[in-house]
Amino acid sequence: MSKAIIIISAGSSSRLGRPKQLVDYKGNKLINHILKECLASKLGDVYLLLGANKDIIETQLSPGDYQLLHNPDWKKGMGNSISKAVREISESNRYEGIYIVLSDQIFLDHHLLKTIDKKREENPDHIVISQYTEGKGPPSYFPQQYFSELCDLDGDDGAKKVVRSHSDKIIYVNFEKGNIDIDTPEDLKHLH
Repeated sequence: MSKAIIIISAGSSSRLGRPKQLVDYKGNKLINHILKECLASKLGDVYLLLGANKDIIETQLSPGDYQLLHNPDWKKGMGNSISKAVREISESNRYEGIYIVLSDQIFLDHHLLKTIDKKREENPDHIVISQYTEGKGPPSYFPQQYFSELCDLDGDDGAKKVVRSHSDKIIYVNFEKGNIDIDTPEDLKHLH
């Protein structure tokens, strides 16, 4: 069985005032940088879940070997978007696990995804979470046995509920700058 990478990119970027996916980064749009790193990891099928600003973002996407998903209920929060994506891709029953990636973690790269994958190989029934200098979260990996719980998520807490329910099955990888993302105009300074 293979694995899937889901890039969650459905929010409205309300605090930034424009789609964060389309800010310029490393000579391209931020979303294309994230797609490129996920594809370069060669860890599995890549899916990009869009919601708010879907039509504008689609016109700016680089072509590549990934599939688009859409969450019309994106306003319900990240948990709802994760649930929608997992529900859609798990119907085929061909994935043994999924990596969840966010579209605005500018320091994400394929090496980090490979590190997560190495931990996954060593502990196949564990959830792998990134540990930041401040906090923890995606990119993360969930084996298939957690899919049904991910499908039940709703609201704005991402997958925290699933992680809290299985604290004895969590392994961490170091991603010091994982807490640096693009939410406000002030965050744009990190792009340079």
